[in-house]
Amino acid sequence: MNDAAAIDQMMRAMPVAAFAALLVAYIIGSFAGGLTAALVSDGLSSLPSIVTGCVLTIAGAANVFSIYHPTWFRVASLLTYLPFAYLGCLAARGRKARH
Repeated sequence: MNDAAAIDQMMRAMPVAAFAALLVAYIIGSFAGGLTAALVSDGLSSLPSIVTGCVLTIAGAANVFSIYHPTWFRVASLLTYLPFAYLGCLAARGRKARH
């Protein structure tokens, strides 16, 4: 893990399916983060979920630009965090409305 060239070579050799699975994991994590932020807060404000999505986007940008990722993955992942965190917020609102 300390050899940048080896990490770059490994990332370039990863199949598309591995990047797709990673994107699904990012989607699930973003949704869970937004849901959790909304449930922990009052549930009426979307701000905690939006902040969660923004923090995840910044961390994701640092990740995809520090080591090799295909361009399609960079774009898709950076467009994933905020919307799915917000969807988590909406799910929390629906959950709180039923209780």
